[in-house]
Amino acid sequence: MNTGPYNFARGLLQKYGWKEGQGLGKDEDGIVAPIRPSFKFDTSGLGHKIDLTSDWWCKAFNEAAKSLEVHVSEGSVKVKTSKKKVKKKEKSPAVTAYGTFVKAGTQTSNATFEPLHAEETRDDHDDEVTASVPKLSDEELFNACGGLTAHKAARHGLKMSGKLRRLEQQDKEVLHKTDGSNDIIPHKSREVDQSDVSSEEHIKRKRKRHKRTRNME
Repeated sequence: MNTGPYNFARGLLQKYGWKEGQGLGKDEDGIVAPIRPSFKFDTSGLGHKIDLTSDWWCKAFNEAAKSLEVHVSEGSVKVKTSKKKVKKKEKSPAVTAYGTFVKAGTQTSNATFEPLHAEETRDDHDDEVTASVPKLSDEELFNACGGLTAHKAARHGLKMSGKLRRLEQQDKEVLHKTDGSNDIIPHKSREVDQSDVSSEEHIKRKRKRHKRTRNME
C-alpha cells in the first residue's frame, strides 16, 4: 500500500471502485491527478502576473515611432505620419436607441388610429386576428363595476348625488340650447341629501374623538 499525504483519499476512492489513472465522476471525465498545493517563495503580491512587469509603455512608444517618417533636407525637417484607414461600421437605424420599437398606433378613448407604415413594419405573427374588446358606455361600465367609483369619500358613506344632479342639470341646459330654444330652464333649488349630511357629521365627530385621544396621550 502506498504511503504519503494522499493515502487516505486514495483508499477512499478505491473503496468505491476507483482505479489508478481513471478520471473522477460518473463518466470518468474528471481530473486524474490530485490538486497539489503550490509554494510561493518570491516577494510579489497575490495575483502577480508577468503582464504587470512587462514594458508595455515601451512597446507602445516603439509602435508609435514606427508610424513616423522623418525627412531631413537643407534647413528643413519634415515629419509625416502614416495612418491606417479604418472603416467605420455603419450602424443601421434599428441598432440605435429605440430603433427596435415599432409604432403601432395611437390609443384613444374610442378607437385606435394607426399610422400608414404600421402595416409594413409588423411581423407575420401580428397579422393574426385577435378578439376585439367590447366597448362599454359609462352607464354599462358603472353597472359592471357594481356601482363602485373612485371617489375616496364613498368609503365613509358620502355620495356624489348633489354633483350628479348638477351635472345632469348642466346637460339638460346644453341640450336645450343646442335645440335652438331661448327658454332658460330654471335652476332647481339644491336639495341636501340627508345621508350626505349625516355621514359628514359622523366623520367630524370621529375626527374630534381622535384628537381628544391624542391630546390625552
